[in-house]
Amino acid sequence: MKKYLSITLFFLLQNILFAQIINHEDVVKVKFSLEQKDSVAFVVAKINIIPNWHINSFKLPKDSYAIASEIKINPNKNCQAKEITEPRPIQFTDELGDKQSHHKGSLVMKRKILINSANDFKVAGVFSFQVCDEAGKCLLPYEYNFSLNAKAF
Repeated sequence: MKKYLSITLFFLLQNILFAQIINHEDVVKVKFSLEQKDSVAFVVAKINIIPNWHINSFKLPKDSYAIASEIKINPNKNCQAKEITEPRPIQFTDELGDKQSHHKGSLVMKRKILINSANDFKVAGVFSFQVCDEAGKCLLPYEYNFSLNAKAF
């Protein structure tokens, strides 16, 4: 019995020691900016995903088990978060019959905000997403924080 336990432990430790650690920051890079005209602004996320990986779209098919990508705005009395826009995602039905919707490569996602402040202020929040490879292996959900300067209106 000890022999089998030792062999099993040996193989488990080898897998742990030689497993490649994949960081979200190595797979998905995001640059944030704010486009503002008068009282309407957009938080812009320029997203680059390395080949053979993808992120789920914001608008997922009904009954999808995937975790949606989203630009979340922290509560702020100076602005009101509105809709999110994204490019047309890649949609398909996987081998289990579930409808999927995701993005590959480079894309721009935006969150509209309405400004109602007489003073300049910061718009802060997170871009949340889950990244998966083409074999279907997904990393845990992740968030990139942002803080952007908005002008008074």
